[in-house]
Amino acid sequence: MKTLSSPIFLSSFLVTILLGAYAHSAGFTIGNELTVTHLRGEVAVTCIGPRGERDYNRFQCDGEVVSPRTHSTFQMTPNGVVADKVELVAHHEDGSTRAKEEGFDYVKGASKESFNLWIYDIFRRPLLQWGRNTIQYNLKRRGHIVHSGDFEAYVVAGETRVCPRADTTSYEMRDCQMASRVCNDYFAHFNYCRSK
Repeated sequence: MKTLSSPIFLSSFLVTILLGAYAHSAGFTIGNELTVTHLRGEVAVTCIGPRGERDYNRFQCDGEVVSPRTHSTFQMTPNGVVADKVELVAHHEDGSTRAKEEGFDYVKGASKESFNLWIYDIFRRPLLQWGRNTIQYNLKRRGHIVHSGDFEAYVVAGETRVCPRADTTSYEMRDCQMASRVCNDYFAHFNYCRSK
């Protein structure tokens, strides 16, 4: 007996294969998880000025190091969506959102510049916050959305590292009044409190 395949079944199967072949995978080039490690330590600094004047201070240093990096490009595979901009809209666990936009190279399938994922200061605000971040991406051409999707990115807390106490000398008098540069140099000197 000859068995005939249903045309409807074959059509459905073909559509499923085509949809799977053109499914896009999107995310950050460095990966979609950041680990933020807290750093602590104490450093005493002696400051010597150009005329021999001296000052002294002791700082309790607090900092953090982010792995793999604080900035990353966005990438989508396979490429081929013709677009000139990519907008990322991060939906945070607390209900807040943040949107950032960069140029998009559709040949490479990646943003032309990196997105700031974690640096926060008076001039910059990060895309991500602690925990789960649902990222909606909108690829645009001449201001119109031509493709959209979403992915998840996570920011998790790493271990707390403690650097040994240290003494240092600076030939900048202001370093005895501002801890930022002294603490940054202190953490770098001890390889960000990694055990040797």
